[in-house]
Formats: sequence, C-alpha cells, structure tokens
Amino acid sequence: MLIVVGSDDAAVFCSQSKARELSDRPEPRHDLHKVGLTAEIDAKKEPWRNPPMTKRSAGILLFRKSHGGVELLLAHPGGPFWASKDAGVWSIPKGEYDETEDAQTAARREVWEETGIVASGQLIELGTYRQPSGKLVSAWATEGDFDPKDLKSNNCQVEWPPKSGRLIDVPEIDRTAWFSIEDALTKITKGQLPIVQALAKKLSDGAGERETGV
Repeated sequence: MLIVVGSDDAAVFCSQSKARELSDRPEPRHDLHKVGLTAEIDAKKEPWRNPPMTKRSAGILLFRKSHGGVELLLAHPGGPFWASKDAGVWSIPKGEYDETEDAQTAARREVWEETGIVASGQLIELGTYRQPSGKLVSAWATEGDFDPKDLKSNNCQVEWPPKSGRLIDVPEIDRTAWFSIEDALTKITKGQLPIVQALAKKLSDGAGERETGV
C-alpha cells in the first residue's frame, strides 16, 4: 500500500553537500597531512593511515504499470544550479544514512522526507552501486502510484551565488515526474543507470510480480 503524506512546516535544513545529494558528483579532493607534521602523506603508498569513509545512500524507485507500459518516478534536484538542467541529473529519491542504520529503513525514511511518499509495501531489492563520487547507493523498488502535484520536499540551505556568502532556502527536490524505462535511462544520473536496468530486468523476468505478490 502506498500513502501520500507531507507537512509544509516540516522543513529540514542541511549543508550544501546535502543539497547536491542527487547529483552524485565527485567531491573536491583535499590534501592529507600527517598529524603534527607538515609532510604530505602519500595516500597511495600509505592508505592505512587515514582511509576515507565511504558515504552511503539508500533510496526507492517507485514504478507503476500503465497502458503504455511500465513507468518510473524520478526526482529532479532543487535549487538554481539545477533549474535549467534536465538530461542526466534526475535521480531516485534517496539520502545518506549511517552504517549503523538498516538500509531499508533509511530508504523508506529518505523517500518520505524528500517526496512525502510513505512506501509501506514490500520492497524489491535492486542492488548496491558505486557512484562516480565513490558513494555507495543501495536501491529498492516498489509498485504504487503518486501524483507529482502532491510532492512535499524538505528544504536545504545553499550558498547562492557561489562564494557569495549568501544562503538561500531551496527544496531538495523541486519536482517529480513519471518516465518510461527508455526515457528514464536518458534522464537519470550516470551512476544510477544500473538501478533502472536492474528493475527492468526483474520486471521482464517476472521477479517483480513474485516479490510484490502480484
């Protein structure tokens, strides 16, 4: 069962990196230095000294069956930087979570926070995929319907224009839309292409119907 909920006053403010959550772009690299010393660590030779923490995200790809075939719900990132961008920037609704948290629980929470959708049905596992940024994204799918006009997204504060010191409030997601599988493959970020492909394969094999009990 899928229930649509949301609250206009439930805004959550976050960092600029959270506002870029949907992009999965590599973050700037920074030099590593030994503690108390000025010599630079050669991370390739001594990776054990300060191994980077792998960021993890979890999300859910909503799908529905129509007369024209299967459609997928994708989310477009909010904010002026993304306003005029379309191909290759859409995403499944998702968000970061701590390694101590159950990934499915995190996926359901993030989808609700970013869209207002309560995905209470059984989830179809789609796998975990490393993004160009190095982040790991775990994805599930569930069947249901949602009217994009009912979108309820959290807000973030971002600096705009860049390096201006001026913070503005933007929605994490400014719109959602339904796409055919073929169109979704042109809209979604490069790192999430395997998620769409995994769902398409499961549906073609009939796995989606078995897992959802249809």
